[in-house]
Amino acid sequence: MKGFILVDALFGILVLLISIGFVFQTVALYETVNQRAFEYDLANRTVVNVLVRQFVKCEICKNINGFEIIEKEDGFTLSKNNVDFHVHFGR
Repeated sequence: MKGFILVDALFGILVLLISIGFVFQTVALYETVNQRAFEYDLANRTVVNVLVRQFVKCEICKNINGFEIIEKEDGFTLSKNNVDFHVHFGR
């Protein structure tokens, strides 16, 4: 009888640890998705900022909102933390 109680306790602990693992994994995934969404939104606002500066013919800084701006013939690239956002003009 004592053996069955021990097996039940170990099984309960295993289920509890698996549940805690799922919770921590979900929280970590949520934080990653939230961070990427924030960077994507910031990149969109930075693109608008650069386009407005080009339209009014102002000087474009090399760094805006933490993004390094690399100008090219057909657009520009925003680079931050090894993540690149490419903006192309025309076709």
